[in-house]
Amino acid sequence: MTHRLTLVITALIPLLALGCTGSRSFPRADYVHGPIPHQARRTTDYSREAFWAPLNRTAYEALEHLPRRMSTDQDLVVREFGPPQWGREFESLEGEDVLEWLQVDQNRLFQFVEGELVFEGDIRDLEHTLLSHGVPDEVLYHVVDPGVERVTFIYSDVNRSSRAMYFDFSNGMMTFEERHP
Repeated sequence: MTHRLTLVITALIPLLALGCTGSRSFPRADYVHGPIPHQARRTTDYSREAFWAPLNRTAYEALEHLPRRMSTDQDLVVREFGPPQWGREFESLEGEDVLEWLQVDQNRLFQFVEGELVFEGDIRDLEHTLLSHGVPDEVLYHVVDPGVERVTFIYSDVNRSSRAMYFDFSNGMMTFEERHP
């Protein structure tokens, strides 16, 4: 019995070691919308960020200096587009640790997972709102259709008076805005 257990453990150790030390590969492309691949934009659970908003409203940090160590993809982005102006880190809905850079003057957004460029695209209204107003106080999610991400950001003033701002987004594009003085 002990010999058999030793054989099983001996056979499992290399498999576990490979699984623990092997690098994870993140898809650069998504085939959800047909046979033509497109990059998948990573998103976060904004309601989790809103929970911490009273402590820190900052959604993006101004990037004064480049990281000392950059991946090949990050270095290529900096060489082609210049140093990023704004950045943030978040956990995606899929559990990935995402580094997001914004180049506002060129309206470009770059997302990296473990240093690998996984998305490059335009900065949407949603990101512009986060950059301008910070993390919202409340976030509402709406299920409309598959493939349509509807999100509402609610900003209240510090004293919770009647002043508030509402922004509604569909796939990152603003569809409604209301401000109460």
